[in-house]
Amino acid sequence: MLHAVSDMTVFASQSAASSSSISSASVRQLQSLQIIDQTAEFLGGLVEELGSVTEKLAKQA
Repeated sequence: MLHAVSDMTVFASQSAASSSSISSASVRQLQSLQIIDQTAEFLGGLVEELGSVTEKLAKQA
């Protein structure tokens, strides 16, 4: 999952770099930032979920 996201980010960055239009590059940069932001949110939620599962398991042990 993480690897796929980093590939998409690299692709978006390369697309932005090779774009001749500044506005197009800005849009692509924003899109890649949004991907990074969404990934960070997703991972944050995953960590919280793992924490709560770990707590439940610890209480049962």
